[in-house]
Amino acid sequence: MKLGIDSLVSQLSEARPGLKYTSPAIAAIAALNKLRAKRIALLTPYEVTCHQLFPPFFAANGFEIVADGTFDKHTDVEIGEITQESIFIAAKKLAEMSSPDALFVSCTATPIVPHIARLEKELGIPVVSSSQAMAWDALRLAEYRKPIHGFGQLLAAPR
Repeated sequence: MKLGIDSLVSQLSEARPGLKYTSPAIAAIAALNKLRAKRIALLTPYEVTCHQLFPPFFAANGFEIVADGTFDKHTDVEIGEITQESIFIAAKKLAEMSSPDALFVSCTATPIVPHIARLEKELGIPVVSSSQAMAWDALRLAEYRKPIHGFGQLLAAPR
């Protein structure tokens, strides 16, 4: 995120020309654009200093962060231990306070993917996670078009 998408892709292209690239940040932006979501509720597991990098990044890519929260965790082990119940409670609070177009749950270590479809149903909005967006973007880049059900609207829609 600190590098920015253009800088990251430039560096990757220089190192390995001719390939297609994605990253959690690239995939998140592409996924949210695919869903036509502009007003985003943001939930991260990160410590506050890291969490604060997200709103400017999303703003620079055309999104408005209308609500945000963090679990203020410092290690991947701590992040992996965040409960599904805690994620749902935090997500509901963010959605209720801001009426976003979508919820973005950051970090590939956040244990959310198996629960995305249920959370979308409860919130009534699309939910995008870093891991889910990466899977979607990799499949899109590989030109795999079939829907994948059970992991939210993003993967269920044709790519």
